Amino acid sequence: MFHSPSRWPALVLSVALLWAAGCASIACAQPAEKLTITVHDENAVAQRSVRVSLQPTGRTGVFKQETDFAGRCQFTSLPPGAYQLQAQKEGFYAVTQTVQVSAATGTIDVELHHLQEVKEEVNVVESAPAIDPEKIADTRTLSGLDVINIPYPVTRDYRNILPYIPGVVQDSSGQPHVVGGHTYETLDTLDGFDITDPVSGTLQLRVSTDALRSIDVQSSRYSAEFGRSSAGVLNLSTGIGDDRLRYSGTNFLPSFKFIRGVNLDKWTPRFTVSGPLKKGRVWFYEAEDFEYDYNLIRDLPANADQAPLWRFSNLVKLQSNITRSNILTGSFLFNRFKYSHAGLSLFNPLNATTNQDATGYLATFKDQHYFHNGTLLENGLALFEQELDVLPLGNRPYIVTPGLVSGNFYRTTLERSRRLQWITNVYLRPRTWHGRHEFKFGMDADRVAYHEFDDRTPIRVFSETGVLLRQTLFPTQILSLRKNNLQGSAYAQDRWSPSQRLILEYGVRSDTDEIVRRILVSPRIAGTYMLTSDGETKLSAGYGIFYDATNLALVSLPLSGTRLDSYYGANGVLLRPPVLTKFFLNQNTLREPRFTNWSLSLERRLPGDVYATVEYLQRRGTDGFIYLPQPPAAGLTGGSFLMTNIRQDHSRSLSLIVRHTFLKTYPLMASYTHSRSVTNAVLSYSLDGLNYGLEGPGPYPWDTPNRFLAWGMAPLPSLPLIHKLDFAYSLDWHSGYPFAMVNQQQQFLQPLNNLRFPRFFSFSPYIEKRFTLRSYNFAVRGGFDNVTSSPNPTAVNNNIDSPNFLTFSNVDRRTFVARIRFLGKKK
Repeated sequence: MFHSPSRWPALVLSVALLWAAGCASIACAQPAEKLTITVHDENAVAQRSVRVSLQPTGRTGVFKQETDFAGRCQFTSLPPGAYQLQAQKEGFYAVTQTVQVSAATGTIDVELHHLQEVKEEVNVVESAPAIDPEKIADTRTLSGLDVINIPYPVTRDYRNILPYIPGVVQDSSGQPHVVGGHTYETLDTLDGFDITDPVSGTLQLRVSTDALRSIDVQSSRYSAEFGRSSAGVLNLSTGIGDDRLRYSGTNFLPSFKFIRGVNLDKWTPRFTVSGPLKKGRVWFYEAEDFEYDYNLIRDLPANADQAPLWRFSNLVKLQSNITRSNILTGSFLFNRFKYSHAGLSLFNPLNATTNQDATGYLATFKDQHYFHNGTLLENGLALFEQELDVLPLGNRPYIVTPGLVSGNFYRTTLERSRRLQWITNVYLRPRTWHGRHEFKFGMDADRVAYHEFDDRTPIRVFSETGVLLRQTLFPTQILSLRKNNLQGSAYAQDRWSPSQRLILEYGVRSDTDEIVRRILVSPRIAGTYMLTSDGETKLSAGYGIFYDATNLALVSLPLSGTRLDSYYGANGVLLRPPVLTKFFLNQNTLREPRFTNWSLSLERRLPGDVYATVEYLQRRGTDGFIYLPQPPAAGLTGGSFLMTNIRQDHSRSLSLIVRHTFLKTYPLMASYTHSRSVTNAVLSYSLDGLNYGLEGPGPYPWDTPNRFLAWGMAPLPSLPLIHKLDFAYSLDWHSGYPFAMVNQQQQFLQPLNNLRFPRFFSFSPYIEKRFTLRSYNFAVRGGFDNVTSSPNPTAVNNNIDSPNFLTFSNVDRRTFVARIRFLGKKK
């Protein structure tokens, strides 16, 4: 077939144009480059979950990534040229810089600096809040500045700020409860090491509030790395020095009280100092916290009206960067507490009080090693010891009458406990297979030792008319008990990102100990999905099986001895033969309490940079430990109690949380939570509990169906002579806690916990002024705790036979509080 000669010029021209266009495209095309960003802090510690963005100069479009556990993220297919790099993470100052991307660029290092109370540079900006697609766990965080700035009662105790985290409530003893769980159902850690009481599981160890960089509470969807915690994980992160010498002081002036003249009231100074031992390599940090309370009780006689208390804590930390890839950190936290005449009040006179002496310390060592292939190996070792002595003022019988006690407290206690903890975590280099995978696995082991000495004396209960109603004797008056436990666990987890908008985290954990002696397997799965391409709406969900650590205080009850109760009628005649109370357990039939938790969350960025979160969480527990009377009717007066697994718990909550930051500096948070925390076994029997009754269902004593919480800061308009004032406030309103009724024989009445305290309300406004005096920075604050003077009672007469039944006491009052802080030398 032959073409017409007239078509050849057009064909040749077409081929020539195509060839020219190809050459032009080849000449104009620019090779795509690969860029790796590594982010670390001022101490060369890699920072995970840093939001990194690259904005091409003079062009549209933004490239975004988040750093992994090694502080790395990688951008591919980047056209060469100039970019504006921005790195942000909450709790740090944002970094913005211009970078040039070319074939020779390769890797760029970025250094983030933690927020400081006093900014050292005028142009630094805090990292803006954002919806983090990498954050799967339901995590509520208070920064170190929040801990300093939020008004809350008794700011020297960090446990008092925990209720200002949505989902956390505080009982009358000061212990926190996360999403309706027992205190011992929460894992409490300090810089990653377990600090829960080795015996009771409560939170007792103290550290200066000025030492805290952040407080994080994870209530659901948390990693398989965290075990033996069905209610959540609470982590306290403390600071470390950098290459600049820093020092501060708080409340270094004492306060006085005008009772029977001028008397010292309180002195609660706190001091911190940090800096380099060798710049760029070795840093130190020290935080001291001292408290002295004179505790003069106005309504008591002059010679029996003092209950002095003093407490001291000291945290010392060292970090040494052996190499850029090997970081060693060590710390030592020491606590000391002495309280004379503890519990002194109008209803508990001097002779019935106790002298308390407690000592505790935590020594930790952690080694982090980054290998060349991108793997991180982390090893840690910690020793936690506590000692507690509770000494009565004599050995006379302890007398209980309605509304008043006398004699000497009946129990002398010397308690010693120790936990030796070892942890290992391995983070593998991210892999790509149908998306990005981040694998990690680890192990931990705890050795817990517990020794207690008790000496108990008789207890006698009298009616208001002076008739003996009950006498309690302890046949094994002097007793020494020992209980040990060895716990071990292992976990493995994968975080899979099949697309830019979907992340799945699934893992499994196994736990065992030498008491229950069963291998407990805990599978977990959770994930996040960005519902919109702009990254401003996130859906999170998760499900998992959780177990708690074996509570040594419960399983040691059979070793605590026996008691003998005699009950008398109004005529003084013995009503029945004396009842012997003792506790039993069959270790071979015990099962560890088991919880299934699931949650669903929706997070959305609203107009005006307002972030709203709606979270639903449900916990169902089975096989809970509980001592039941044998036979059941014996619970009315005492008897034999057998450890069983019949307790069932159910907690659920629905929360709405709104947060906003004014002027990139002033935070605001408001939340409403509707929740319930109930059980089929309200009562907890013990050898020292004077109250008995039939076991039954009801709400837990910390159940709060409705709660509204708000706190924040805002700048005030300048006054003619005063400039730059800040307004800080906190507000807490919640349903009253439930309580049960008893009769004059100290027996619980059904239904249990069916009455409640009045609703709690507290609004605390403060004004703060920061100023410079002779090149030194100071901050002075004054305001009122509970400015409306709401009663908020914490005690009640629950004896239905008493003429003062339902009389509330221990009420709160408006309190003026002043604080002065020394913030170091102006730079």
